Amino acid sequence: MSAQDEEEGSSLPKKSKHSRMRGACDACRQKKSDSAKMPKNRCSRCTASGLDCTHFYMMKVHFPILQKIPEVVGLGLEEAKARMGPLLDTILSPLYQLPADPIVLHETMTSLAQYARALEKFLAEKIPEQFSEESPSPNHSSSADAGEAVTSPGDDSKNEPENPLYDDISALSDTLRENLLLESFAPQRFYGASSTIMLVKAAIDLNVAGTEQTIACLAKNKRPEFWTVRPWEVIPDPEYPPYVFPEPDLLCHLVEEYFTKSNPMFPLLNRSIFENGVRAGLHLVDDEFGGIVLGVCAVAALYSRDPRILLDVPHAEQSAGFKYYRQLRLSRDSFLRAPTLQELQTHTATATFLRASSRLDKCWHLLGVTLRAVQEIGLNRKQKNDKRSVAQSELCKRVFFCLWSMEQFVGAALGRPSCMRRADYGIDRPIECDDEFWENENPELAFKQPPGRHSEVTFFNRLLDLLDIFDGVQAAIYSVQKPISPKGFSTEEWNERQLAEFDSELNNWYENLPEFLRWDPDAPNSAFFNQSAKLYISFYWVKILMHRPFIALKNKVTKTFSSMAICTNSARAIIRIMTIQNQKGVPLPLLGISLNLSATVLLVNMWKERKSGNPIDEEREIDYIIKCIKILRSYDRCWQFTGRCW
Repeated sequence: MSAQDEEEGSSLPKKSKHSRMRGACDACRQKKSDSAKMPKNRCSRCTASGLDCTHFYMMKVHFPILQKIPEVVGLGLEEAKARMGPLLDTILSPLYQLPADPIVLHETMTSLAQYARALEKFLAEKIPEQFSEESPSPNHSSSADAGEAVTSPGDDSKNEPENPLYDDISALSDTLRENLLLESFAPQRFYGASSTIMLVKAAIDLNVAGTEQTIACLAKNKRPEFWTVRPWEVIPDPEYPPYVFPEPDLLCHLVEEYFTKSNPMFPLLNRSIFENGVRAGLHLVDDEFGGIVLGVCAVAALYSRDPRILLDVPHAEQSAGFKYYRQLRLSRDSFLRAPTLQELQTHTATATFLRASSRLDKCWHLLGVTLRAVQEIGLNRKQKNDKRSVAQSELCKRVFFCLWSMEQFVGAALGRPSCMRRADYGIDRPIECDDEFWENENPELAFKQPPGRHSEVTFFNRLLDLLDIFDGVQAAIYSVQKPISPKGFSTEEWNERQLAEFDSELNNWYENLPEFLRWDPDAPNSAFFNQSAKLYISFYWVKILMHRPFIALKNKVTKTFSSMAICTNSARAIIRIMTIQNQKGVPLPLLGISLNLSATVLLVNMWKERKSGNPIDEEREIDYIIKCIKILRSYDRCWQFTGRCW
């Protein structure tokens, strides 16, 4: 071939080589397809023929999960989740298109429906009341260790409007709790509306990615070094010796003393539940219940004359109960888990015992620590989705109110502010039903006091009402930063107006006392006799504390009444009531506080009138003071704090 021919041949047009286009549809898979460069990936052949331009074959290559659609019938949730995960990821991929093959499409939809049914079944088992057409209505009664969630009678918290300000950690899902908190140590701890965790919850709820996906992302990015409790942070509990309990006959005696003399005044425990546990020997195998038993023994020893309750020491009578108190395990450093109800009951019983000792300051500290523990698990607030039984709820309320009321008395005696104010709790009062009526064969009669029979718990609720008024007195009169007088009122005028308002509240409380709790000096000794004395003494004690700051003002008398006169009349009333109660009643806790205050008020009044040259019946005042000392002397045997008051 000549060079010329070669030149001519090179000028001839060459046959172009078509490159294979990617993304051919299923119908054109075996032919040339231009779907990759056509609008919406729909090739010209399918457009002309009116066919569905599907790419399921290509997706099977890129997504092998579609080659076999998983089945989840009969599988558990975790196994079904593992099988369905790849399919769900494939469907959520931006490359996914519905398959044209009706068989494959049916298999896919069936698998998704089966998974949806599995999720419904799991949720129905987890939260049955939200998925059943008829929610169970019977109000079951049960013991304190029952796990059923029953609404307390009279609890209308479900009817209250929702308030986002009162949202709390109970609204969080288990997944969020596990991933954002150290929940392996404290699943029951409470976090309120102002906590950071609730702000995180609000942010997650607003995330368009979905709650579970957001939580999973957060959990994936958690740094273990900051989310793991280190071994050096855990302080192990010391090796405690086993508890030593009283002899069986002495234990029965002390239990009887506690529930007839102490528990009616501060109803911490339910007698039936407690005695059932003792009879079953629960205190011998359960250290938490054993602590409650020793706390009960320590308190009961203050009322007992049995010599076995004493230590072999000088002034042994003042050691009553200490052989049980010294065994208790209080305020452990290893509290990585939330406190239990039984631990709180033990601490409360211990504080009840310490009121009689020389360590009233230790009692005050223990009350503060235990109230903090109560706040930690939210016992001072109404619980959302409360799964506790009625008995458990009532015992929790009793623990809280015993602690709160005791701290009011002890704090006032020491001149120290309260750990918790009235605005810091929002739970209902204890149900006015005696212990023996908590359970009944007929569930409708459980936690209902029989008609015509007065409840011993009524006294405690009326005492709490009185302390609510006293809480306002403390805030208005004894606060470090006292409220500023409103515009147009001088300090004296505003004080006079506040005193008049508090006096009105006290008088209203007094007038609304039920008849069986009104003071009757001729009544026989009974629980109601002692409760009535306690209520009236507390009433006059609050009146003295309310007016006491104003009796030292020289020549200052309000326009409507004399604070000094109110204080002296209240002091005499306290001594008169205690003189009768002490002759036939049981020892009353914290008696020395009010008696010492009363005697001091009478002395101040006598000296003030003598200095002013006003006539006063000094013999009468001295006679009241001597009566006061005699009453205090009767408590010398084992009530050491009372012995300091004269």
